[in-house]
Amino acid sequence: MPQIKRILYKCNQVLLLSMDGCVYRGKCHQLVLPAISQEKSRPNLDIWQNNDQHRTEISREHYIRIDLQRVPNVDRVVDIVCDESFVSFAVLQESHMKYFRKPALPRREHSFKKLYHDTSEADAVHDLVFHVDGERYAAHKFIIFGRAPGLRELIRNYLDKDVYLNFENLTGKMFELVLKHIYTNYWPTEEDIDCMQQSLGPSKPAQRNRVCEMFHAHLEKFQLHELAKYVNNYLTEQQFPMPPRQRFHRLQRSQYPELYDVRIVCEDNQLLEAHKCILVARLEYFEMMFMHSWAERTTVHFDGVPFEYLEPVLDYLYSLDTEAFCKQNYTETFLYNMITLCDQYFIESLQNVCESLILDKISIRKCGEMLEFATMYNCKLLQQGCLDFICQNLARVLCYRSIEQCEPNTLQRLNDHYRRMFQSVFDYRQITPFSEAIEDELLLSFVDGCEVDLDYRMDAEAKLKEATKQKQKELHNKQDARHYEQQAISSMMRSLSLSKTATPAQATTTTTSPESAPNETKNWSRVVDKKEQKRKQAETAVKVNNVLKQEVQPTPELVPISPRATSTKEATPPPQSANSSAECSTPLSKSYNLDLSSLMPQSAKLSQKQRKRLCSESQSWRAPVELNSSTPVAVPNAWGVTASSPNSSYAEPFSSPAAAPTGSSADPTSFANMMRGGQVASPPEAGNSFSQILADERRQRDSYERMRNKSLVHTQIEETAIAELREFYNVDNIDDETITIERKSRPSNINFTTWLKH
Repeated sequence: MPQIKRILYKCNQVLLLSMDGCVYRGKCHQLVLPAISQEKSRPNLDIWQNNDQHRTEISREHYIRIDLQRVPNVDRVVDIVCDESFVSFAVLQESHMKYFRKPALPRREHSFKKLYHDTSEADAVHDLVFHVDGERYAAHKFIIFGRAPGLRELIRNYLDKDVYLNFENLTGKMFELVLKHIYTNYWPTEEDIDCMQQSLGPSKPAQRNRVCEMFHAHLEKFQLHELAKYVNNYLTEQQFPMPPRQRFHRLQRSQYPELYDVRIVCEDNQLLEAHKCILVARLEYFEMMFMHSWAERTTVHFDGVPFEYLEPVLDYLYSLDTEAFCKQNYTETFLYNMITLCDQYFIESLQNVCESLILDKISIRKCGEMLEFATMYNCKLLQQGCLDFICQNLARVLCYRSIEQCEPNTLQRLNDHYRRMFQSVFDYRQITPFSEAIEDELLLSFVDGCEVDLDYRMDAEAKLKEATKQKQKELHNKQDARHYEQQAISSMMRSLSLSKTATPAQATTTTTSPESAPNETKNWSRVVDKKEQKRKQAETAVKVNNVLKQEVQPTPELVPISPRATSTKEATPPPQSANSSAECSTPLSKSYNLDLSSLMPQSAKLSQKQRKRLCSESQSWRAPVELNSSTPVAVPNAWGVTASSPNSSYAEPFSSPAAAPTGSSADPTSFANMMRGGQVASPPEAGNSFSQILADERRQRDSYERMRNKSLVHTQIEETAIAELREFYNVDNIDDETITIERKSRPSNINFTTWLKH
């Protein structure tokens, strides 16, 4: 900024005033010069040492950086001051009214010219008829009484509306000039003197002075002093002077109350009395109402107009006194309501006065509202003033966002007005091409024949935006669905007990040998790679998902089957081929025992008596299980428990003398033992540790949770329902309220064993 008007600083704080009236505020920072700059300054060391004047001001090791930021909403600043603590500052700004000039009011003639030309004996407004020299002249008492005191006294002598003026040397042309002067403030000319001279007939005087003397005598009789003085000047100087600017006294509604001929009913049945001639002369609304003879009315209803609004309107129509109306100091709301009333009844003169008074109260914050109001009610004066004000204070108006509520048509009109106002600036700021620029003809040849449909482009952009938005929404929904599916699979992985089953050859030997002990110890202490573990878990999850999708849902009908057939079917091993050993050695041949208890229908909880009865039952309800010579593959039962024999050397466990008695705590087929421990109640092996016991209890707790919770299919259905509900209620895009959609789990009813450390 090369043009700086004033700088204020204290310590490291700076206030800066530019020549264009903007204020900047910032801080000074002392920084160390880079090493390269310090080395460059060493050759000038002698110069700095010899120059005593700048030794204390110029540093060779540091430099000052000033970070400035413009103070918003402050412009046209003339001067600036700051307090001692440099916390607050004050600016002196130019007024926003400095360059604003309010449009002038249109000039209104205080006369009744239109009423004078439209008055005839056929209308229903006139209440007076003058008979002069055999001619009839319709007139209005209120206007004659207010402007011709001499005629007023003559008219009061007549009881009806016909007035006969039989004065010597008073012709119809003379009285016509008198009425024209009373109604329109007309001043006679020499041509009018010649016409009056011709109207006197054969006995007319030969000189104009004699005609003027006759006319002057009648003017004195009618007490028209200004017109009599004007004619007398012609008698003395033989020419008419310049028409004086002095006008008749303004008429007031309170004058001559005996001449009221119309009543106006306002809101709340309040009455206002007035004169028809004034209302007809000022407003076309009353002219259409009273000027026809068939429309004689003495009462007018304005039920929707309050008394406090209609009374100022009537007073202004009588006097047209703008200064008196402005001195009332009406509020801004009153002026806005008055404009709407004037727009409804076409009172243009009073509407312009109200617009001018509103422009006196214009400001940066209210200019947009005023412009919108002016456009709505066709207020030309107010609209012109608002446009000028906004264009002259556009920077402040944009800072305060005062025109954001305006309609597009209003903003377009503002743009056109701004270009017209600063047309000279736009004409001056033309881009001048450089010397090597291409010619205009060549430039136009590139765009010749190219038509651009702006509306079509806007529609395409809108469609593209809508398509992009819809695509993002679909992608978001897919990501959410995939996330929910991954969560469901991971939850199932944590709940399902996935154990790698050994090959059939390995399954036949379940006895623990001393040779296998080192291998088990080695496998227990092996550290598995995390990436490999994650990959295996992902592959397992995909396989489980495919298995569940291909699984046929169980029918609700229960088919009775015999225990022997069921046990035999479960104990029958799958047929083995010759290549079974080779297939088991490959990674893809590994099979898994899946606990599908979560997919089975939930059974009711047994009571304590039922459990005791099941424990004490004999073997009669169990059928002996016939096994083949080959060792069967363990298959999980309905409760997710894999029932393995305690010793593989027994070919028939029920016929063995070492078999546990039925119903005892060691019976592997006991329903109570299955529900109690989830495994065969065999004596613990020597290799079992406390960690294995904890793992078994954890597996038992997970098995119960799977029994208590729903299956994967039901879980996926719930996740889909939750996603649809979140999309239906638009949960992600609502800020004014919080909507939570989640699954409600049932409370646990079983207490598990808790191990405590002592």
